[in-house]
Amino acid sequence: MFYAPWCPHCIKLIPTWEILAQQSNVAAVNCEQNTRLCSRFKIKGFPSLIYIPPQSKLGYKFYGNRTNDEFDLFIKGGWKDENILQIEISQEYSLTDELIDYLKDPMLLGVIVVMLFLIFMILCMNRLDAEGQEIQKNKEKKAE
Repeated sequence: MFYAPWCPHCIKLIPTWEILAQQSNVAAVNCEQNTRLCSRFKIKGFPSLIYIPPQSKLGYKFYGNRTNDEFDLFIKGGWKDENILQIEISQEYSLTDELIDYLKDPMLLGVIVVMLFLIFMILCMNRLDAEGQEIQKNKEKKAE
């Protein structure tokens, strides 16, 4: 189970998941603490329930009712249904994922915004300076 601690659906699922954990080999991943792992599994919403068969490079997304019986049926072969969404598990953490992680830091985002504003102001001042010099040259030509 991929979850976020603030998610009400995740909180509601915890007792059912704990019972399942006593019967099967399952794990819970906090996506706020494990952003890279959640990126590898392309987690977009919470909770995300993905079954990964042994020795597989694919995960299978669970969409059924969130009951122990449904989970058990899915683990015991329901994931083989052709209508089940397959998720290819990316082995690498991409540069885009890294950038997204950095941009989640509000302090860094603020610094980037200020730097972009300063660059914009410098470009504007350079343009104004160039236009001012052009106007000065035109005035000098007219004066001659």
